[in-house]
Amino acid sequence: NVTSLLISQLQLACDVMFNRIELQFNSSTTGLRAGEASEISITVENQGFLPLRNLIMSTEPDWGSKQIAYLEEGESKVIDIGGPNQKELDYLSLTIHWSAKLLDGRQVEGSREIIFEVIDSVSGVREEVQLFSGSPYVCGDPVKPERSDVFFGRDELLDQIRRQVMQSGNVVLLEGNRRSGKSSILWHLEGSDAIPGWLGVYCSLQGTEGSKYTAGISTAEIFRKMAKDIVKSLQKFGRSTPLPEGTVLAPGKKARRFNDILQKGISENCPFTDFCDYIEIVLEFLSRDNLGLLLMLDEFDEIQEGIDSGFTSPQVPENIRFLIHEYSKFSVILAGNLRLKRLREEYWSALFGLSGFKQRVTSLPSEAAKKLVTSPVQGFFKYSQEALERTIYLTAGQPFLLQCLCNRIWDMAAQLKTKSITLDIVDKAGKALVQDNEHFASLWDDVRYERRRLILSICCKEQADRDYVRLGTIHEQLIMYGIEIDDETLISDLEFLRELEVIQLTGQSEGGHYSLSIPLMGTWIETQQDFAAIKRKARLETEDQ
Repeated sequence: NVTSLLISQLQLACDVMFNRIELQFNSSTTGLRAGEASEISITVENQGFLPLRNLIMSTEPDWGSKQIAYLEEGESKVIDIGGPNQKELDYLSLTIHWSAKLLDGRQVEGSREIIFEVIDSVSGVREEVQLFSGSPYVCGDPVKPERSDVFFGRDELLDQIRRQVMQSGNVVLLEGNRRSGKSSILWHLEGSDAIPGWLGVYCSLQGTEGSKYTAGISTAEIFRKMAKDIVKSLQKFGRSTPLPEGTVLAPGKKARRFNDILQKGISENCPFTDFCDYIEIVLEFLSRDNLGLLLMLDEFDEIQEGIDSGFTSPQVPENIRFLIHEYSKFSVILAGNLRLKRLREEYWSALFGLSGFKQRVTSLPSEAAKKLVTSPVQGFFKYSQEALERTIYLTAGQPFLLQCLCNRIWDMAAQLKTKSITLDIVDKAGKALVQDNEHFASLWDDVRYERRRLILSICCKEQADRDYVRLGTIHEQLIMYGIEIDDETLISDLEFLRELEVIQLTGQSEGGHYSLSIPLMGTWIETQQDFAAIKRKARLETEDQ
């Protein structure tokens, strides 16, 4: 009845309020003097939904205890503590243990770690303008070799690619979701010094001019873009550079009306034949330096979109295969998203069936992720251990998201004028990041079907309730929401979501359960998506099928 429903809803609301306990600790103190007694101020802020009573705080090492009789929701108070400091120049870890009572009488407790830099009495604290002059993290463009301070965890993969190409010129296929780091890997193989015996030419098809009316890139434009990037790489040798239409560009000169040269050299009627003629000239040019040509095609799946729309010739994969077979000193690296895996099973198998090296680009190993977080700010500020672990956890160690989150953390540290990165700062930065980050919206679009988005939302919702999300649970939830689906289709949907790296399967057989791969995406779904609307759209989609 209505009364029971109201009681259950009220109980649910009470549970939400009582279970959200967010006590944050921050300090504006930037450094402690080595070997001297210090006093510091700690700001305690209650970001929960309800007040806390009898808040008792102690410190480890023992710098004193403090008590606050009553701390309202949203209220902050400052406590002063002090104690002897270590003599060594490094960082001091101070852990604050706390306990308090909720309005219903329950006792709650927790702890937070704060890091302080230990400085000598002569050098003092670095000037804030120097510390926060600009973020060292790269959030948009690929990470090129000149930014090796934010490129970690790919050395083994780079060495594997070099071994594949160096002797035999094997084809290499890099598969990975958007923003997984494929472009950065390719840029570290660019030039004549990255792989002995080969000139690596980076060519991204994403920026190539396509049709105004349909998806994809014309066949001629594909080969013109390749030729254009080859010319740019040849110019770096500092001698006369052959151009596609047969002329030669003097060292240090820029070609006038370069687009006209490309259109004349790579014609609309016979683009592949013209490109083959130019490749022969290029290989002869490179033979003087005992080099082969390694063409690294980024965003290669753009070609598939053009083939699907009829704008690109389906012969392009076969054209590339011909070049690889015809010229021993010509090879390619193809980089694209995980749709390439499915393309290998279709007519693209003629190309992807070539003997080569296939590698999936995914999250960074734990140690590399830690270096990516801490190395750019070493000597500037310090992450507490729990803050460092949370940063990696929230982003699942994905390099692009790591740098975006760390960039937000940098901004917050600048605003707070602190050199101590706490768990609270990381959590605040994570919440700020999901408000305007397009990466999660792009992943949401990549899911493609409303039913799959509902599955993703179910995983998010159940995970937030700390329940295991098993196959049967998802099936039951879908049926309850009016989505009729057979086991085969559901398993196919889950495999798609796993391939997209938005969910993961933990455990095997009956004990296996699903969870979100990227915890930050769960926050994005909760704050940016309407669960009721997702259910309605999924039902309508099912009815239309």
